[in-house]
Amino acid sequence: MNDAAKLFEQPARVGSMIWIPGAVGDEEALPENFEEFCEDLPETAEYVLYAQLPVLAQFAGKYPDPEAVADALRDRRGFLVRAETPNKKFDGPAETYSWGYYRRAWIYAPTEDAIADLVVAWAKSVDAKNRAKAED
Repeated sequence: MNDAAKLFEQPARVGSMIWIPGAVGDEEALPENFEEFCEDLPETAEYVLYAQLPVLAQFAGKYPDPEAVADALRDRRGFLVRAETPNKKFDGPAETYSWGYYRRAWIYAPTEDAIADLVVAWAKSVDAKNRAKAED
């Protein structure tokens, strides 16, 4: 199955993507989407991004300086990916959703080939949590 089919089947999508070496190469000229990434860093250290990139856990719950985040990622390869999946309503085995309301989270992909699988895995974990809440 190709990457587009994987994302369609879940459903999930890539809302934004940052190639780390290209983004952090010059602290004086950080791309706008990298600054957005810094603003969107998760509040608490148990998010998947911090498990994938422990060097970023120091910024949990803070509004970090983008240059400091860039410096922490300076030797890192790969991609920062904003994964998105619609909020689903679960009624027994049935599920409904619309892309009008969706969740998003930044995740790390070490290679381009890993992006779709990691986005799908994240979206499935969101669904599992939401399904568990619906069953309570």
